[in-house]
Amino acid sequence: MLNLSSSLANYSKKARSKAAIVAELLPQIEGALKDGYSHEAIFESIKKTEGIELTFGYYKNTIHRMRQRQEPAPITPTANPTSIAQTPLGTKLTSATTQSTDAPTSRLQAALADSIADFFS
Repeated sequence: MLNLSSSLANYSKKARSKAAIVAELLPQIEGALKDGYSHEAIFESIKKTEGIELTFGYYKNTIHRMRQRQEPAPITPTANPTSIAQTPLGTKLTSATTQSTDAPTSRLQAALADSIADFFS
């Protein structure tokens, strides 16, 4: 059985919100998840050990919000930003994975490639 209340033994349960209790337990919850416990088992353990009334949806939503508030992982660029910045304006950037824009690939693209007067005639 999980025992997640050891870190909260000194706090008054009535003075703190349910979300605050779940937020304080987040490191222990994450550890229990890594150890193979399910969210359902963790949820039931929190209800029993903390003596708070909360729904499983409230628990999951609080976990989701707390994870979002944590600092996000840095985004690594896929292209070299200096090579894009040094490209003159108006020059097409080509890649081996992109299609050539010289020839239209559909009838709509072919119609739009013609002049506007030809399109509406």
